[in-house]
Amino acid sequence: GTTIVLLDGKGEVRWEGSLPGPVYDADLTEDGYLCYVSAGSAVKSELQLLDREQRSVFAVHGATRYFTGCAAAPGGGAVCAVSLEERDGAVSSVAVVYRTDREDPVAEVDLGNQVIFDLQFWGKSWICALGEEELLVFNTKGEILGRYDAGGVTDFDLGGDGFAALVLPGSGGQTLVTVNAKGEELGRLALTGGVTDVSVRGKYVAFLAGQTCTIAGKKLEPWFSTQEVGSATQVQACTNGAAYLVSGRSALRVLP
Repeated sequence: GTTIVLLDGKGEVRWEGSLPGPVYDADLTEDGYLCYVSAGSAVKSELQLLDREQRSVFAVHGATRYFTGCAAAPGGGAVCAVSLEERDGAVSSVAVVYRTDREDPVAEVDLGNQVIFDLQFWGKSWICALGEEELLVFNTKGEILGRYDAGGVTDFDLGGDGFAALVLPGSGGQTLVTVNAKGEELGRLALTGGVTDVSVRGKYVAFLAGQTCTIAGKKLEPWFSTQEVGSATQVQACTNGAAYLVSGRSALRVLP
């Protein structure tokens, strides 16, 4: 669509923007900075960053770049956008890093010939990018810190405190793994019944597998589980260790 709506914690509309072209991606930091990429009216794409009062504080009008994804750093000091670019006869995804106190990019990182599913800042200077083949972590200087083979990923959440959770194909089912900024596995768990949903916040991982909801740490050591999940198809982890089980009509809070 062409409209972005920003809601506050009470569910009230803080800002609504009608844009000239489709919205490709948007990201909201925990301290209230909003960035988005959209089709431009006179350019190929646009990257915008709004502050906590919804004022535009940084913009890039991409006359030569197709931006498809974006993420903002807490505090609004940096933004990163994924651009599709033709290199050596093939289309590559390139992460373009901007500091919001200057116009030109401060770094560019080749993410390879893959579609990038999501982009997330880990703190103010680390960025995690997950593609259809590989997860990469790099810093705002353009230095790659870690890589991890993510081929076949079916579900994921990049929102951990310096780590991501990935659901990958495994022998006889699916495998849930957590990966840190160096591209190293923190934990691995084989689940023969498959994973319905996974969510990460802070140092906690919550996942639905079969008829069980489990809350674990970043190494996937289980701390709490319950089979009272009802018809839930989604789970949302919280930074305090609780979780919400969400079905089509209701949400249930789980307190370990």
